Order: sequence, then C-alpha cells, then structure tokens
Amino acid sequence: MSSANQSNPTQRLLDTLLGARGAHALHAATKFGFADHLASEPKTSTELARLTNTHAPSVLRLLRALASLGIFTELDDGRFANTASSELLRTDNPNSMRDSVLFLNHDIMAQAWTQLPSAIETGKPAFDLHYGENLWQYTSKHPEAASVFNAGMTSFSTLSAAAVANAYDFSDIGTLCDLGGGRGILLATILAKHPNLRGILFDQPHVVSSAGKGHDRWDAIKDRCQAVGGNFFESVPAADAYIMKSVIHDWTDEESVRIFQTVQRATKPGQKLLLVEAIIQPGNGPDIGKIVDLGMMIMTGHGRERSEKEYAKILDAGGFDLVRLVPTASYSYIIESRRR
Repeated sequence: MSSANQSNPTQRLLDTLLGARGAHALHAATKFGFADHLASEPKTSTELARLTNTHAPSVLRLLRALASLGIFTELDDGRFANTASSELLRTDNPNSMRDSVLFLNHDIMAQAWTQLPSAIETGKPAFDLHYGENLWQYTSKHPEAASVFNAGMTSFSTLSAAAVANAYDFSDIGTLCDLGGGRGILLATILAKHPNLRGILFDQPHVVSSAGKGHDRWDAIKDRCQAVGGNFFESVPAADAYIMKSVIHDWTDEESVRIFQTVQRATKPGQKLLLVEAIIQPGNGPDIGKIVDLGMMIMTGHGRERSEKEYAKILDAGGFDLVRLVPTASYSYIIESRRR
C-alpha cells in the first residue's frame, strides 16, 4: 500500500476489502502452476491455457490482475513472465511458498473465516462453528484437507527455519532439544549450520516416527540427532538448551506455564529456553502478528499470539526469565529466556 493510500480513508478501506480478492487470484494461479510453466521463458495466456487445460481469456484476466500486484509481469509483446514474487510459487524453488498459498486459501481456512462475526459474538472457534467439530477432528476424517494442512505447515516451517538459524548464535550449545519439533525441519537446519551441535527432536511418538518426511535436510544430520517421542506436559529429555517454534501460541496461558514447568524440572539454573513466536507490537503500525492472532482465534479458539510483556509473565510463572528478543528475517522473534 502506498503512503498516499495510508492518508486516504476510502482507499485504505478498498485496499483491505480487495485484499481477499488478490489472495483468491493468487490461489488460482498457484493451483494451475503458472509459475512453473513460466520458469524457462515468458509465455502468452494462450500458451499457458494450452499447457494447463484452462480457458485462455480467463487466464489473461487472472495474470493481468496479479501483474498489477507485482506477482507476474505482462511484457510489451503480451507475454507473461515471472517476477521475484511469482518465482516463490514454483515447486522447484527451495524457498517455495506454494504449499503455504494453497493451505491459506483452502476451504478449511476460507469457510472458517466466514464465521468470524459468530466467533466474535460467542467467543467460540470459527472453525468449530462452521464444521461442527474442531480442526483436528475434521482433518482426521478428511485426508485431502489433512494433506493440504500438513504441507502448509511444512512450508511455513521451511521458510522460517533458515531465518531462525541465521538470526541466532547456537555455537555455545552442546545439545539442543527441539520440543514439539514435528518432522525436524528447524532442528536439521540449525544443525546443518553448526556442525559441532547435537540435537534431540521431541514430539508425540507418531509425529517423530515421520522425522525427515517432506524435506531433504534430515539425512545430512541424522547421525547427530535422535528422535524421542513423548509428552511435554509430562517430561522432556535432558539437554543443554531447548527451542520451541510456533508451539506456545497453540496453548492457553495456564497450559503454557505447565509446559515451562516441565522444562524447568529437566534443567539447571541458567539454561536456555528459546521460543520462536510472533510478538504483538504496541501501537497501530502494520503488524502481521495481529493478523496471525485472528487466524489462531478462528482455527483453534484457545491459541493466541502474545506481546513481550505477556510472554515475560507466563515465562516467569514457569520459572524462566525473559532475557531478550532476537528479530529474524520472518515475522517471528526468538525469545531468549533462562531458567532461574
């Protein structure tokens, strides 16, 4: 949004209203793989339609609209080409956001968001109000939705893993335990950057049994890492430091404190607990964390993003002192805390 639009109240509302339309357009272009077809050279809408079995005039209108948003570009000869943004939609891009786009625009998300007014009125998760059951119950019965959801989560983890590994110095840690680490993308990325570091991937048994699935980073570090199944409300393995990415925002304050207390029992004073989460910022400036927080309210109800003060409070109740916030190249921060 331009600075001019910031001072124009009508334009500001229109930009917000039409933002959803841009997201739908992005989803359609991603679903048909136009960025992949433009990888080698620019093509006309007719050529793209033939390659994707779609309607050429409609392809033209779609890509023209996205080009106005900086996603794809229309050349003087009428052909379309990728931009730096649409390159991120390619399936062969190591930083691909394709699965993130497909997840955020999937019906399980789009339909839940339509229930936002009811969620505001009742305080109940919008997803539950629309589908009559929670997200986990629904995905357990709908394999296609579960596949899109899991691919989306893996995509987000892949994008943020490098940002975390590059933003923080892990070199003084002997063994790092990733609590709720899923399939190990974050831990594998950190270990790859620090060859002397050892790791423990900790999650529910059925999750760690698929360590390395969906990414190619596990084989290179698996000799320095062990996968351990368990429940972080009960106990966690002994390690020199712990990291949790996008875990605490899934839980209430009371549940989060219980998790911290479990870690506290496994640690000695001075040991690090690192949280990777969005931080709600003060003031009225642009803040992705506040939009993500709405998503947590809609999809789970009890999940939420927090401010620095709110994290300091629950960490304190769990036996840890918040030391500092380390920004990353993504919207998340590394919240460094130490056991008292």
